[in-house]
Formats: sequence, structure tokens, C-alpha cells
Amino acid sequence: MYCFSLGPISLRLSSSSLVLVGAWYTIFATSSVWSGALIRLPKWVFILLLLAPFLMAVIHGRIPHLRRTPEGELYGGFHLPLNMLPGREYGPPETEWLNMGYWENTTIFPEACEALALRVASMACVHSGHVLEVGFGCGDSLLLQLRHPSIPRPVTITGITSLPSHFHRAKQRIEQADLKEKIPTRLFLGDAVFREGTNPSSLTAEQEATVSIMESHPLRYPGNETLYFDSILGVDCAYHFKTRNLFLRQCYDRLTPGSGRLALADMCFEPTSSTPLTYLSKIIAFILRVPSANLIGRRAYRESLEKIGFDEIVIEDISSSVYSGFTAFLRTRGIMWVLFANIITIWHKGGGKFVLVSARRS
Repeated sequence: MYCFSLGPISLRLSSSSLVLVGAWYTIFATSSVWSGALIRLPKWVFILLLLAPFLMAVIHGRIPHLRRTPEGELYGGFHLPLNMLPGREYGPPETEWLNMGYWENTTIFPEACEALALRVASMACVHSGHVLEVGFGCGDSLLLQLRHPSIPRPVTITGITSLPSHFHRAKQRIEQADLKEKIPTRLFLGDAVFREGTNPSSLTAEQEATVSIMESHPLRYPGNETLYFDSILGVDCAYHFKTRNLFLRQCYDRLTPGSGRLALADMCFEPTSSTPLTYLSKIIAFILRVPSANLIGRRAYRESLEKIGFDEIVIEDISSSVYSGFTAFLRTRGIMWVLFANIITIWHKGGGKFVLVSARRS
């Protein structure tokens, strides 16, 4: 087994994999026969051939930041180096954001991530009420609700995540945060979509300060008839849910009738005229664990919301403020991040749209 350190990323390859990858790139770099053939190949084929070893490594779990943890998590702590501020490359980062970011007027990852979360909060018209945050990562979006000056303090805040490492880290950070107000905070470890017969993961926890563990799923209905949320938010996560449409239906049931609002930073898929790029994008979606049922365009997304009963629906395409800035940033972080940036670029060119979604329960 060989381990190569590439900036903050380590790539582990067996000797056979090393030979395969090395031979692959040697052929492309040195063979005039292949070079001449490649000139005649469509661009999408050339890109696929170049990325094939990377995709194989992802599928076989060779790349740590895209490999599931022993607990079955797709995301671990790979994002922490991305949160390092320029000139502060040593020591733990001050933030632990994990989203693609909103890159207007910034080139700094934590600033872009916070800007995206603020856009979602703005779309939700968050005011002093009961807030549910889905897919809260390591807690930065929750802390944003609890202390950012532009967001009114909620009466209560509830969070859901399916990742144990994120759950425990977020709980720890909120308990240790120096907050001016102690807002009751409830966290739930489990899938974002409620399914009958499932129970939350077994946890033991101290009854600390303002953070408590929920034993009942926040979106359980019926069963939580007295629990309604004024806002339900999700930043860069709903496209992973199985399925997103079921999640939207459950959100509708748990939002305050007549005023509760849903706000998401999400992705749509609108295939381009290039069929090969469309196929490549679907392969990428599979690798990134995006269910095929979630690969729908903005029109179908709106129709789904309307069918559920939502009104005042807004779906805003912000792809130009997300993908270009995010991939430009990744290309400054080392070769493995460059390859990942290329994956994101193919997804975008193949029809991947990054959108802000807002809707009200009627």
C-alpha cells in the first residue's frame, strides 16, 4: 500500500492500482499514437478518460475525503482544511463549514459558505419563531441562527443530521459557544426523512445547558401534532434525501399552517443537448449519492411543490454564483481537489443547476 500526501489530502493506492494509474497517464503523456487519436476524440470522451482513474478510486474508496467512514458516512472531516483562512494554515480552523458556497464578492471558502446560509435564511424570512435546520453539518449553520446579527433569534431551534460525527461535533460546539442568549436547541440523529418503524440512534448524553437530544423525529406526522415550525431550512443537502419529494411532503405537514416557510439551497438537473455529458452527469450523481428520483428540473420541482400544497413558490438559479467560484477555489488546493473541481464542472455543464427554493405552506 502506498500513501501520497497532496496538500491536505492523502491518496492511498495498492501497488497494482499504482501501476494501473501510472501506466494510464504514461500512455497519454508519451504515446504519439494515442495523442493523435485523442485529437480526434470528442471532448467529453477525452475528459472521461482522464478522470477514469479518479472515478475508479472514488468507487473503490481509495480517496479519503470521498470515502465512507466506518459508521457509513460519506462525509467525514475532509472539509476542515478548506476552512483554513489565508495566512492561518496552522492549527484548527475557526469554522467547519461544508457547502459549495455563494461566491459573490469573495474568494474565501468560509465567507462563501456563510453567505449561502444567509441567503437561505433570507429566503425563509426567518423571524422569532421555531426553526428546523436539516443537514446542519458540524454546526456552523446552527450557530449562525444563534448569534449572527442579521438573523433574529429563534424561540427554539431544532436540527437533524444523519451523520454521527457531525451530530456530536455540532452539539459540542454549541455547548461551548459563547452565546449572549441561551436558545433552547434540540438535535436529532437520524435520516432527514421520517419512516414509520425507525428509531433514532442510541445515544447517551449529558443534560447540558441548552442542547438536548430528541427521541422523536421532528418531521414525524402524525405523532407531533403540537410541534409546528415557522421555518424549515436546508443548505446544500436536500438532493441527497431519499426521496426529496417525500421530505417536502413531510415539511409541509410540520410547517405552521398559513405562514410556515420552507427554504433550501438545492440542486436541479436539466440535461443539456449533449447526450454524453448528460450520461456523465448521471454517473457523477450516482457516485455522489444523489437518488435518480431527485434529478428533476426547475419546472418539475415547482410542480411538485404546488401538488403538495405550497404557494408563494420561488426557485432562483444561482449556478453562476456557486459553481465557478467553488471550482476556482478548489483548484488552488492541490491536485486531488483539481480533479474534484473537474467533476463539479462536468456536472454543471451536463445540466446541474444550483438553486434557492422558497415556498410557504398555504
